[in-house]
Amino acid sequence: MEAIEAKIVEQKFLDCNFSFPRKLLENVNVNLATKANIRLPQDAENKSVLLNTVVEITNPDEEVNVLVDVDTIFELNKIPDNYEQLAEKKLLPMALVSLFHKMDNLLEIMGHNKMRLAEQLQIGQDI
Repeated sequence: MEAIEAKIVEQKFLDCNFSFPRKLLENVNVNLATKANIRLPQDAENKSVLLNTVVEITNPDEEVNVLVDVDTIFELNKIPDNYEQLAEKKLLPMALVSLFHKMDNLLEIMGHNKMRLAEQLQIGQDI
């Protein structure tokens, strides 16, 4: 059986709120909460899918508070039997890695250290 391949074709920030102390330490332990909703294509033959993800990153001790709402559009090589399972096992981890890299770029632009959350994400395990 051929594995389903997915490629991110677009990732768009819908809402983004960063709140940090003046001096953000490089190795900060954070709490990560995610909510994801998959939106299926109207056309049954369409091999793209949209995953909306809301990510909340907090650490009360360091006064870190991040809330990001992002849409990620994926192109699939074939139509899956179970979109929910595909989203949980493959699409959400891919979207988070891409999002965390973009967040690091934004943090650098804002004058902060990178959080390097993408490197800490363990793909294939519970998120």
